[in-house]
Amino acid sequence: VYGEFPQQAAPILIVAIGKRNEPVPWAHVLRGGGVAAVFYIDETRPIGEFTEDWTATHELSHMLLPYVSSRDRWFSEGLASYYQNVLRARDGRLTELQAWRKLHAGFERGKRAVNGDSLARATRGGWGATMRVYWSGATIMLKADALLRARSGGRQSLDSALRGLQACCFGEGAYWSARELFEELDRQTNLDVFMTLYDAHVMDSDFPSVDETFAQLGVVVQPGEVRLDQEAPWGDIRLAIMGGREAASVTSAP
Repeated sequence: VYGEFPQQAAPILIVAIGKRNEPVPWAHVLRGGGVAAVFYIDETRPIGEFTEDWTATHELSHMLLPYVSSRDRWFSEGLASYYQNVLRARDGRLTELQAWRKLHAGFERGKRAVNGDSLARATRGGWGATMRVYWSGATIMLKADALLRARSGGRQSLDSALRGLQACCFGEGAYWSARELFEELDRQTNLDVFMTLYDAHVMDSDFPSVDETFAQLGVVVQPGEVRLDQEAPWGDIRLAIMGGREAASVTSAP
C-alpha cells in the first residue's frame, strides 16, 4: 500500500485441512502479543488457485491498522474488503473494470443485508450482519480515499493516511476505537474527511450511498452492467486508486 509491509514482524501459520470447495475456506488475524495470521487451506489444490485467491490480501490488509475494537469491526473489515479488490487490481490479478465490478457487487450485497439497524448496532449484532458490516465499511473507505485525493489535489489518499497511522499509532498494546482512529487520521491528513464520514454513516440505518462518488469517478452502473466513463470529473482519481499512484491533476471536491 505504501512501499513497505506495515508490521515489523507478522508470523503466518498455514493449517492444511484437506479437500474443500475452495483453496482457503477461512482465515483470521490474531492480536495480542503481536500480530499474526492463520490460513486454513485445502493443500490439494493447484498453486495457481492460491495466487488468484483474495483471502490473503484481505487478511494481510488488516495489518494496516493497529488493534481496533471488535465493536468497530466495520472499520477493520471494511478496510480489508476494500483493499482485497484494490490491491489485486494494482498487482494485475484483476483488471480495473473487474475490481470496480467486484466492489459494486459487494456494495449490493451490503445493501440487501440492511435490516433497519444502524451500522454501529449491526456491528454488534453477530455474524448475521456480516455483509452489511463489511461492505458498509468498504464504502466508507472508498469515499474517504476518493475525497482525500480530490481535496488534496492527489497529495493525500487512504494509502498515505495509513502510512501516517503506522508511524504514530502501532505501539505495543495499542487498542483503538474507530472514532479515535478516524480523529487521528484527520490529524494526519489535516482534513476532516474521516470524521465527516463517521458522523454521516456510523449511526445511520441506511447503507452508505456511493452514487455520487461513483458518478464523479466514472463508475457507471446500469442494469446488468458496470462500465467506466473515461471522461468523468474524477477519472484520474479512479485510475490512481486502482493503479496505486497519485492523481496527476484533479478537480477540487465540493
